[in-house]
Amino acid sequence: MCGLALGGVADRSRTRTPGVGGIHRGTTRWCGDLAAAVAESVSPYSDVRASAAYRKRLVAVLTRRAFRQAFDRARGIEQ
Repeated sequence: MCGLALGGVADRSRTRTPGVGGIHRGTTRWCGDLAAAVAESVSPYSDVRASAAYRKRLVAVLTRRAFRQAFDRARGIEQ
């Protein structure tokens, strides 16, 4: 079991991401598929710090990295 919290993406933090339950764990594309699903589930805002498109891309990149690192740690692979 794992969890994900997103901050700085919308007007309030998110701890649930709908639509990611159908991702098949253990596949080689699991982390990328999960990151894409999470990025699609958010509706970021634009402001003077970052555009909505940039925030959505950042969600995908950082989610992929975080879950890849967690997946590797669970398998006993340290980076």
